[in-house]
Amino acid sequence: MGTTKETKDLGWIQCSQCGNGFEVHRSEVEAGDWVDNQSCPDCGLGPCEIDFTWPDGSGWVAEP
Repeated sequence: MGTTKETKDLGWIQCSQCGNGFEVHRSEVEAGDWVDNQSCPDCGLGPCEIDFTWPDGSGWVAEP
């Protein structure tokens, strides 16, 4: 699957503790809405990791 301009700006943020994950846009990260290793908004325990290598990266484990 080739990377398009649209997907270059998409990333995946996922909690290393509970597995909660969702798509983020690069502009949200640059604005400070999401930061790497922030506390999970779902469980509040685990750090969330942001992966911008989608859809080929390891961060997309929650997607089918």
